[in-house]
Amino acid sequence: MNQQHNYQDLQDEETEYTMRLKGLLRLKRRGDWEKVSGDLGISRENAMMAFRRIHSKYHYDVVAALERVIEERQKRITGKE
Repeated sequence: MNQQHNYQDLQDEETEYTMRLKGLLRLKRRGDWEKVSGDLGISRENAMMAFRRIHSKYHYDVVAALERVIEERQKRITGKE
């Protein structure tokens, strides 16, 4: 079986994920880390560090929680539930 990995696809996926994280940081507001840490039951500092460290235990949980916090805020701002 000849399995070849397409490293360009892997690089593209990593680039897209990195851009997604940067977008979240642009949308993040004061107090968001506290909400994320409260939702996950971890400290604010742990949430911030897990966000930066992609291979950390809580990274994907923190990203998902931050997305929820941002989405909820945007819904409240626009008045859409």
